[in-house]
Parts: sequence; C-alpha cells; structure tokens
Amino acid sequence: MKYPCLKPIAVQCSCGCGQTIYRDKYMLKRFPKPYVSGHQFRGELNTNWNNGQYITSKRLVYLKKPEHPNSDKRGYIRRSVFVMSQQLNRPIKDNELVHHINGNPSDDSIENLVIISRQKHASIHHKGLIKPNSLKNLKPRHIKRVLP
Repeated sequence: MKYPCLKPIAVQCSCGCGQTIYRDKYMLKRFPKPYVSGHQFRGELNTNWNNGQYITSKRLVYLKKPEHPNSDKRGYIRRSVFVMSQQLNRPIKDNELVHHINGNPSDDSIENLVIISRQKHASIHHKGLIKPNSLKNLKPRHIKRVLP
C-alpha cells in the first residue's frame, strides 16, 4: 500500500443510527465524533429541538415517544393519545379516537378527553352537514332543461 496512514477505518455514526462509515486516522483525529452526512443535526443536536415536541398549525401537540405502540414511523404521538393511553394503561385501538370535549385540541387534560369510535366522532363533527356525492345532486331531477 502506497499510503498506509490513509487506510480507512470502519467506525459507527455518532448520532446512534448504527450506520458504518469509513474514515482514515487523520480525519478521526480532526473530527473525533464522525457522523454520516446530515446526521450531526438530528434530534437533540438540532437547533430547533424543542424537548421532543412540536405543535402543528391545527394546535395539535406531538411528543417524541418512539417506544410507544401508537407512535408513527417517525416516533411521534399526539399528546392527547398519549395522555389517554396512560390513563387506560393500554394503547389506543385502531377503531378508537380521542375526542376533545371542549373543542380545544391543545387542552389535553384528562377531564377534557373521551374515547369514542370513528363513526361517532364523524357524526359529532359533521352533524347537520349535507355533503352531496356529485354535482347532479345539487339540481332537482324533475326539472328538464329546455334548449332554445
């Protein structure tokens, strides 16, 4: 080998993802914590990190709980679902939804939360609304169009 000092060494990414990267010993001396490109800004290292929670434009609060059975593929779970599953000591089932009684999605107190089925939840939020299936339903069918 022409430059034995530049022999690549296999090391793990420092973010904890488990990916293997190859660096020579001089790069490891300059940068003792090697990262895969872009991984140095993940999670708590990111300047926008907010203790593992974020709020959507609809005022829904999400928490970082990757070990919870109801979390999504990114490891986040709605705070209302987390509070209710902690109260029930079980995960929320697929056919169940957590409904906010007062309508405020950022109020996740246990007194404001109730578990209901998806059908009941839809009937609560769409009560009195008539949604036509197509534009034909907007016109009376007994009226015939007269051509000039």
